[in-house]
Amino acid sequence: MIELTNITKEFKKGKRSTRALSDINISIPYGSWHTITGKSGSGKSTLLYTIAGLVKPDTGRVHINGNSVYDLSPSKRANIRGKNIGFVFQSFYLIPHLTVLENLLVSGGIFSKDTTRASALLDRLGLSERASHMPSELSVGEKQRTAVARAVFCKPSIILADEPTGNLDSENSDKVMSYLKEFNQEGITVVLVTHMPKENFEVFSNECLEIADGRLL
Repeated sequence: MIELTNITKEFKKGKRSTRALSDINISIPYGSWHTITGKSGSGKSTLLYTIAGLVKPDTGRVHINGNSVYDLSPSKRANIRGKNIGFVFQSFYLIPHLTVLENLLVSGGIFSKDTTRASALLDRLGLSERASHMPSELSVGEKQRTAVARAVFCKPSIILADEPTGNLDSENSDKVMSYLKEFNQEGITVVLVTHMPKENFEVFSNECLEIADGRLL
């Protein structure tokens, strides 16, 4: 279970402050898929990074696996994140000087020797022939599928996806979404944020939420 209780967050710059999140309360059961939609600047990415333990709220609590994330030390918080959460970003964030296979092997922060699992994931996502290629040699769709494979390599219980189809055409968007749905059906919780209409994601989601001006509608 992921639980957010009374979450608020303001960002200050000089004398100005912007309320990014306001009194957010969400309970996300394990194995579910929650999609959060909203326009640019609505607070959806801040919400995702708050769940991830990367943006500390001004008020409220975030619980993952029963742990109050922001009551933990930074090292323990990073440990929970490393063991439980896989990330998929719009901009991929593949390491440019490593091959596709190596990008998976370093996904846990240390170099893994589990080439069997990495190769199996690449095969599953149609990337076997790209294993020794560098990210610069991949198509946009192949980069995002590599990012999905990297996200699940360490067997996380949660995938946090920030606009994962934002840079993709419709064909590649469908592929990425279908793979995410497969992993979700195998028990991985998915929390996805997007600026696209929630109607595009209702078929995948247990619940679609909309955020505007830092508030859930």
